[in-house]
Amino acid sequence: MVAMGAMYQLVPVAFLTPIWNEKFGFWQLAVTAAGIVTFAAALYLRPQDALVPGILTLLGILMFIFQMFMTLNSQAKPNILTLFVGTALVSLLATITLGITLVLSMKTGFASEYYQSIFKTHILLGTVAGFHS
Repeated sequence: MVAMGAMYQLVPVAFLTPIWNEKFGFWQLAVTAAGIVTFAAALYLRPQDALVPGILTLLGILMFIFQMFMTLNSQAKPNILTLFVGTALVSLLATITLGITLVLSMKTGFASEYYQSIFKTHILLGTVAGFHS
């Protein structure tokens, strides 16, 4: 959430372009906040029931990624920073997708033989996305 807020502040300044849709940004904030709070509670209280809150969190993050890609797409002249921010967003998307895969694996046993590999990749990409942001 902190990185998202920072991007909402810095992207317009660094790329000299306004945020694509500010109203959409407020909706994205509400969905993401609700998702993260319920996801954290589910992971603490009943990890096996974290799928739906995880999907809500994913929806909020997908909304953020969409917002940032649309903002970057409206940039008059892309530069090297556009590439850096774009790859950070792709890493974030992959991290979250792998996180949802882990929850799905806990709930259903899907890809359980690859759980450790998925978990380690999830951590690695999350670190990369965090450093890029």
